[in-house]
Amino acid sequence: MNEVTVKEKQEIREIVNTAKILARCDPQSLKLAKFGMDLLKARCEIDEPPSTPSPPEKKPA
Repeated sequence: MNEVTVKEKQEIREIVNTAKILARCDPQSLKLAKFGMDLLKARCEIDEPPSTPSPPEKKPA
């Protein structure tokens, strides 16, 4: 995994602070924001190449 830069750490802090405000003031918006983050995470996982090749499947005899 790549090292997180100082700029990225600042952006993460801002996202966390925004999430705290949403949780306190508008829980529905927090749910929408989390849904969006889950979609982005899934897209990244799809785009990532597999870390190790999977072994070939054995067919039953």
